Amino acid sequence: MVKAIPIVGFRRTGKTFLLLNVAKKVGKENSVYIDFEDERVPRRKEVLTEFSRIIKEEYGRRKLFLLLDEVHEIPEWSRWVRRMLDTGNYQIIISGSSSKLSLKERRRSLGGEASRLKCIRYPLKNSSILRMRSSRI
Repeated sequence: MVKAIPIVGFRRTGKTFLLLNVAKKVGKENSVYIDFEDERVPRRKEVLTEFSRIIKEEYGRRKLFLLLDEVHEIPEWSRWVRRMLDTGNYQIIISGSSSKLSLKERRRSLGGEASRLKCIRYPLKNSSILRMRSSRI
């Protein structure tokens, strides 16, 4: 089973919506969503260490989905993701803009964990946008 899944695509194509939909499907008690573009999240690698501590404190060793939106905003994010995969019972889904999270970087960062799966989001059709607006998350 692939433990790290990258979701890559152009800006404003529904990557965040997809992550939030995963959280809805697996249950909020089984998932943690972190938006790294949020201005309240410092752009320092130390914030990832703090997140690890909090996640382990709150959820222990049980299986958990980590939904990391725009994690490439944090320096050395890939080392942290690999460490989380090696030390915990996590399924990690990473989203990022195709211009910032290239295939080469994903393969180098995540190795064989993510290279088997490609998920690229393309711009939405008007009908998809209307469905998303009427959907509750």
